[in-house]
Amino acid sequence: LHRPADDRTLPVFEANTRGHTDQFILKYRKP
Repeated sequence: LHRPADDRTLPVFEANTRGHTDQFILKYRKP
């Protein structure tokens, strides 16, 4: 899930960027 404010240069675990970065979803399907 794209967040326009995320510049992808800061570590994701810093207190001020945690929860405000791009996210993704993994979708699995049983074969």
